[in-house]
Amino acid sequence: MALDASIREIRVQDTDFNIDTIMRHFIPVKLRNLFPGTVLPCDFFFPTADQSEEIRPGQIFSRRQNFHDDLYRALADEGVEEVYIREEDESEFLNYLNLHIQTAISSPQVPTEKKTQLLYDNAETIVRKVYRESPNETNILLGSKLVDQLATHLAGEAVTVNALFSLFSKDYYTFNHCVQVAILGMSFCRYLQWSRTEITDFGTGALFHDIGKNTISDEVLNKPGKLTEQEFELIKEHSAAGYDQLKRSRMFSKNQLDVVLYHHEAMDGSGYPEGFFGTAIPRFARLARIIDVFDALTSERVYKSALLKDEALRLMNEKMRVSFDGEFLDAFCSFIEGASNARKDTARRIHIENGTRFSIQPELFGAGKMKAVVIGGEPGNFLVLRASASAQLIHVRKGVPVTARYLHAGTANGFRETVIDAIDTPFPLIFLPFPKVVETISLRRHRRMECFLMAELEVRSKKCKAIMVDISLKGCRLKVGDPER
Repeated sequence: MALDASIREIRVQDTDFNIDTIMRHFIPVKLRNLFPGTVLPCDFFFPTADQSEEIRPGQIFSRRQNFHDDLYRALADEGVEEVYIREEDESEFLNYLNLHIQTAISSPQVPTEKKTQLLYDNAETIVRKVYRESPNETNILLGSKLVDQLATHLAGEAVTVNALFSLFSKDYYTFNHCVQVAILGMSFCRYLQWSRTEITDFGTGALFHDIGKNTISDEVLNKPGKLTEQEFELIKEHSAAGYDQLKRSRMFSKNQLDVVLYHHEAMDGSGYPEGFFGTAIPRFARLARIIDVFDALTSERVYKSALLKDEALRLMNEKMRVSFDGEFLDAFCSFIEGASNARKDTARRIHIENGTRFSIQPELFGAGKMKAVVIGGEPGNFLVLRASASAQLIHVRKGVPVTARYLHAGTANGFRETVIDAIDTPFPLIFLPFPKVVETISLRRHRRMECFLMAELEVRSKKCKAIMVDISLKGCRLKVGDPER
């Protein structure tokens, strides 16, 4: 298929490759935000190599093209998570996205986790847009509408804290941090039984709380080492800068603006921009500070590793407590710890149903992951999985240990079992024992960075051309071609 070839032909000639430079006039969108069975609203692109091996934006889908599941799978099976649209097509894409999100969240057939994911993606798209354009009436209204949809969703659906954490990005960027503070904070506000207006006021302020960072250079924002005193003073200006931008629009309430201006104020008077002490800090800002710090601690930064939830709460209680509202902090700990306890209880009841999608990793040298779906079996005894049509069961055979991963209720789970049998048919079948124990997998532990670098791998004295598609503290992921003969 031509599409497969274009993805596999990514090439770079040196380590200076920068996808942001190549796609400078394009906007990234999540592949999962394209809906099979719909007509695409604009052209879509992906960085590909021409005959001279120069990386360029290559068109992969066309405006008004029917987007079907085979096209989605062709990209997803290659590990592609984002595609690109031209900047001038953003409004058309947002209309398309909003239309299909509204349809999805109104449908009882769409799982709660998928609805939450779509709203999260839409929120991140909107924050990126506001960050790039600066706040204006159009993008502020998009954000307000999204927060109202989130409030309705959180009130009407069983959205668990664990589901939110499995969805949240493990890497810290201004866009996803704003979205995560908004969604987690709104969920906490609901736990505190705040009114609908209070929940949406908090969510709106939180969604835009770091928008003032659009006045600060990326070199300072993403500096891996310690900031100089001058750089830190520059960072401290972002809350007032964001407040000024939003206040000029005359579209924000006092409570919403309090979140933006005062979310770095501390109860012991050590915060900024005013150095307020105790309850002189507005209530909405006192709550925002807790959510803001927690999300930053549990996210990977250029200068630190992510903490687990329990570690972050312990640090906030033991080392930082004087800077937080004590009542809010105690309630937040109960909110998070209650979810963790519920997680342990549900882990004992293993839910694997027909239609559950799996990632199967054989524990053999050179074996790659494959996608599979549960099509039958006997709970407590065995599972039958159908692998994707393109899968080859070279490494999956009787007696081979595999690691299997799947999602349930928004939580990533995994287990290790030995293959009972495997049948290599046009739709390969894999038979696994039904797991007695599953392990909850942290998705926020190691930062993964896309890089698209050429590599050469030597396997048993045979050289292979490869592309390094991402790298993390745990290692790197390669796309490997055929060995040289």
